[in-house]
Amino acid sequence: MKELPAAITVCDRSGNVIEMNEASAANYKTSGGYDLIGTNIKDCHPAKARDVLDAMFANGTPYMYTIEKNGIRKLICELPWYDEAEFSGFVEFTVVLPEVIPNYLRD
Repeated sequence: MKELPAAITVCDRSGNVIEMNEASAANYKTSGGYDLIGTNIKDCHPAKARDVLDAMFANGTPYMYTIEKNGIRKLICELPWYDEAEFSGFVEFTVVLPEVIPNYLRD
């Protein structure tokens, strides 16, 4: 996980960051990098995004979307994680997307 070429950020059920890998710390360098561990993810989002986060945490629902900034496209995948079947927070994966992504239809 530490050196995976995708940003991985883990938060607990309250939204507090509890783990980051190197790519995540680099991705959030201007916001503090590893110093974000122990802070709440809701504090660094605008009101509209906090509403989405509140719904995610209330329902434990995954949320996925793409973004583009400075010509770089990324997939953001936020998935709930569980400990002994109890909702425990979210893991956010951020993956840089290539210009073309093959899509295979399989039966």
